Amino acid sequence: MPKAIVDSLHYDVTDNYDGIGTNAAATHGVYCYYPASLTSAHNAAGNTITSVKLYISNATVVTSAALKIFSDQGVTSLLSQPFTAVEGWNEVVLTTPLAIPTTPLYIGYEVVVTGGYPLGCDSSTVSVPNGKLDYL
Repeated sequence: MPKAIVDSLHYDVTDNYDGIGTNAAATHGVYCYYPASLTSAHNAAGNTITSVKLYISNATVVTSAALKIFSDQGVTSLLSQPFTAVEGWNEVVLTTPLAIPTTPLYIGYEVVVTGGYPLGCDSSTVSVPNGKLDYL
């Protein structure tokens, strides 16, 4: 019987520190980008995504939340799964594991908020281009 391998991908530079937002009612989305050069090897091995961890800085202002995975910049949806946001780390277990494709992946979440600064961020001043794709 094959042995399950658990692995993680992330772009956190430091511990989660604060939140960003517009301090107004809005819909926000934040995503990390994983290039095809990374996903192709996982596809060849038959790997799947079974859960995603994401950080919410201020869950009290979140009225709805959904984990979202795209194969491009917000056009081709591979997964959208609602979850109940909690303060801090949220682990969203996928209802159905997602086979990792050979295409790039944009993994993140979309929240509808009443205000505040709910989008978790770390305290790093180091630029991480693939780890800070967002729209406000």
